[in-house]
Amino acid sequence: MSQGFSLRQPQVLPQPPDKAATISTNTLHRINFRHPGYPRESAILLTLPAFDQPDGGLYYETARVACGILANNRWDGYFTKDPHGPEIKPQDVNDVLPIGRDYYFRLPANDCCTSDSGPYPIVPSFSAWQFPHGNLPTSWQRHTNPAKLPAYTRSNITLAVYTRDQSCRMSQHTDGCEKAHLCPVQEDAWFHENQMQTYNHDNKRTGTQAIYDVNNMLLLRSDLHTSFDEKKFAFVPKPGADDPSKMKFVTHLLDPSVELARLYHNAVIQPIDSIPSEFLLVRLAWALFPMIEGFLLTKASKVLVTEEEGARITSADACRAFLKPKASRTKSGSQSQKRGRPDDDNALQDEGDHHGTSLDSTKRVKMFSISQRPITKPLTPPTTVEGSSSHKASPPSPPTRAAPILATRADELDHLNGMSEADRLDSMRERALEGERNRSDPQGHWTEELEWAEWELRQTRASPGSLNKMYGVLGMEVLETRDESL
Repeated sequence: MSQGFSLRQPQVLPQPPDKAATISTNTLHRINFRHPGYPRESAILLTLPAFDQPDGGLYYETARVACGILANNRWDGYFTKDPHGPEIKPQDVNDVLPIGRDYYFRLPANDCCTSDSGPYPIVPSFSAWQFPHGNLPTSWQRHTNPAKLPAYTRSNITLAVYTRDQSCRMSQHTDGCEKAHLCPVQEDAWFHENQMQTYNHDNKRTGTQAIYDVNNMLLLRSDLHTSFDEKKFAFVPKPGADDPSKMKFVTHLLDPSVELARLYHNAVIQPIDSIPSEFLLVRLAWALFPMIEGFLLTKASKVLVTEEEGARITSADACRAFLKPKASRTKSGSQSQKRGRPDDDNALQDEGDHHGTSLDSTKRVKMFSISQRPITKPLTPPTTVEGSSSHKASPPSPPTRAAPILATRADELDHLNGMSEADRLDSMRERALEGERNRSDPQGHWTEELEWAEWELRQTRASPGSLNKMYGVLGMEVLETRDESL
């Protein structure tokens, strides 16, 4: 009999490469950004976590671009301490805005502090936002190298994304990874209205297939994909620690999370050289717009940019129309009911100014640094009693949803009673199968496969491999035979 085995110690939390010494994980570190054209009680436009420094601070350029998106793509904005104050000018490429006070986002071409100009307009929703083709913020402009990939269709696009990325772009894990859309599938109408297919890898991918392009996707571990779709973070450019003149895309937290911040905030992501910055900016915008709900709910009328009429004054009651819940998707394609964001009394800081850290407009603001290297192998395996061995933890399983109960309402029973016995059995079988699919496949991959199979059925020509897969998805058994005479 061979020698026995040894148990290992319980797993410990993964550690970031630099021990997170350059960031904050204090969820109370946040900054309010105000619109200077409204009364103080109605002026908070946006509140963002300030994790870019251990003492709390937010990278100036990230804050400026975020506010610029909401102000209808105004990249010429700047910050002041009060509605009439002088501009706070960053002295270095990686300067930050310290916590301790609110900041006003001002526009030079329309100084809303004067009596004639009025407030500058705000875009109230992602659907009303127009993409700034040919007008990216300077910090977001970069050269991309198109990925060298074989021809792919929607049915094998996951393989194409795996071929290009090979591992999660945040954690470098290879197990439990999924393709994640940058412009979400449920924004397909916005995608086409803004002609985002211009930035696709496959320029022949048009119509409803256009959004299913590898340039609009990256590989994420399943749990990180869930957080990504919950708008907890985005990918933004920040100056590199080794060469501040070169911008690198990092994970930036938009929703306070101690664990995500400690592991990933300001950590350089794995290479995404072939993904256009345009799609990454879309994702940032999509995550930001739900954060201005508090601004829209205040009592003041506002100047909003609407899809139909452009900039116009909108009453406080009309502003609430932009907050109507819409159906959303959790991961890539699975349909679900939109979950309302819970009210959080701590989401906004106190309306009064904070008198902690003061910031003079002529004083150099603090600086931050991003992690020198990407997350490589964050999971440090516990040691064994006798020696050590490598180990990679699997991501947590996604939550499951209960299978729907078969309908028993009288009208549906009457409907079944009106069928023949064979049809009634078929109907009951389909209902049972649907319930089991919902239980065992909470992410809706079955729905994606069925949509693909139905699309293949409409094609005039298909490969043998596609036909076999299509028949299998539709519930047909495919028997492999071989002609012995060949």
